[in-house]
Amino acid sequence: MTWKPASASPDMYLTQMGTDDWVKSLNNNYFGLQDQFLIPQAAVRIWGTTAHPVRAALAEQADTLAALQPVSDDARSFAGSLSQPYCGVNAGFEASKWLEDASTVTSLALIPLHRDGACFGLLVLGSPDPTRYTADMGVEFLVQVGEVAGASLSRLLG
Repeated sequence: MTWKPASASPDMYLTQMGTDDWVKSLNNNYFGLQDQFLIPQAAVRIWGTTAHPVRAALAEQADTLAALQPVSDDARSFAGSLSQPYCGVNAGFEASKWLEDASTVTSLALIPLHRDGACFGLLVLGSPDPTRYTADMGVEFLVQVGEVAGASLSRLLG
């Protein structure tokens, strides 16, 4: 980790660190999760909030970063309405289309990412196994995953 002087702005640090390093950090968050827990597919989208928008240095690279691709107002609203992760059948959610091989996904876990009580993104876990994520499964672990991922990824916000 590069030392950050107290006077450096977050965007200056982001530029100094390099977009590639931030992308690696972003990828490590969910690809590490995929590897450790044998999750067939994972994706994340980050849109920021009014109070905490995506950092300018990253926003400039949005067209090249999958995590910053546009998200509809409906998907943002749905993610913001989740009081806990959604687990269950893939009912054609927009978020399922963010996965690499979306046509094979039959069950999903949709985990909202929060900062200061506002939803700024969504972590999507998908599986071709219809019993992998079910409505009756416990979500305590996924809540913790969302808290850790949200805390880590909130560094990408202003």
